[in-house]
Amino acid sequence: QGWRVVLMSDRSAFDGRVIFDHLPKTAGQAVNAWLTGSLGSGCVTPNLIGDHRELIRRYGGEYSIISGHLGFHGEGLDSRYRYLTCFREPIDRAISWIFFILKNHEKDQLGELWGEAERFFETDGNELGAIFKGYINNPYVEHFAAAIDMYCCTDDQKLENALRVVESYDVWGLYEQMPKFLADVAELIGLPAPET
Repeated sequence: QGWRVVLMSDRSAFDGRVIFDHLPKTAGQAVNAWLTGSLGSGCVTPNLIGDHRELIRRYGGEYSIISGHLGFHGEGLDSRYRYLTCFREPIDRAISWIFFILKNHEKDQLGELWGEAERFFETDGNELGAIFKGYINNPYVEHFAAAIDMYCCTDDQKLENALRVVESYDVWGLYEQMPKFLADVAELIGLPAPET
């Protein structure tokens, strides 16, 4: 007496496992806040930074949605999870990232990366340091290709690997079309799409 049987049809939220692959400067903080506000902080991790498999090991048992900046190391995607990500036009993303670094970090926080970003900005893009170049030279291709093979030799193979990985994501969208991306995420998880 006093107990109620919960049927599958009574559930209002996605009860599976999700990884939100938060690419930098794509409104990932806002997506995380929406998911947390809709599902609760016990269901969605805060924004994390770490290796893909390590984040699953550390947070997968407690949270059904892992949200963060992921690092892949050739291990592939985890078949137990649904994957989501959002892209931003690459030049717009790079400009946003440069200003974020220079306005929100001190020189000593990022070491040589900060100095190289400052030199790139001050020389109108004519001075491109090796560390800085790694952050703005095809970051999407490098990120997704690393899920299959970190040491792929040719640019063509990297691009092919990156496309294979993105095509296996359950939802991907564009920063410039955020309402559609959020509607697709909401449909996957079983939430109403956010109004704003």
